[in-house]
Amino acid sequence: MIVHSRGKQREYEAIGVLKQHGNRFKKVTIGDESTLSGTTIGTAQVRDTYGVGILAIRRATERLIAPRGATELLAGDTLIIVGRSSQLQTFEEVAT
Repeated sequence: MIVHSRGKQREYEAIGVLKQHGNRFKKVTIGDESTLSGTTIGTAQVRDTYGVGILAIRRATERLIAPRGATELLAGDTLIIVGRSSQLQTFEEVAT
């Protein structure tokens, strides 16, 4: 997707486009007992399995923007995810 800015910050333009198509955003923290903890985004097939995209990961010592499939998910990671409401709910149940 290419977003052309109309004088606003591009991030806000991208958010607007995603919301227009029924997507929502959510913060989810990976729990200690989650099956996702210790796997990579690619191995867990997050997009294919749950229909959500991980936009960013917040950790105690770093922030990862647009993480790649090889990025490991760790207990305590706070993920910023995007998807439809039902998909976000399903992913949250698995993640926590």
